[in-house]
Amino acid sequence: MDRHARTICKTLTWRILATSTTLLLVYFFTGNLTISAGVSISEILLKTAFYYLHERAWNKTNLGQTIQLISEDGDTNVFMEQSFK
Repeated sequence: MDRHARTICKTLTWRILATSTTLLLVYFFTGNLTISAGVSISEILLKTAFYYLHERAWNKTNLGQTIQLISEDGDTNVFMEQSFK
């Protein structure tokens, strides 16, 4: 499970890449930097919050992760994998 700080860092780095793409695409289609900036700022606010919530929701499930369990005697490791199957 990711810690909150890691999720925040992932959120910020992804937003930089995604918002740069949006800024360039809107500018390409409109030729207007003011409109491009406005759309990009709106996107930053909304999508950052949605991405963070999405990451936290995924951290509540073990689907697709390997979990190490320790037996009651403390000697035996048991691995359990949650898969998409």
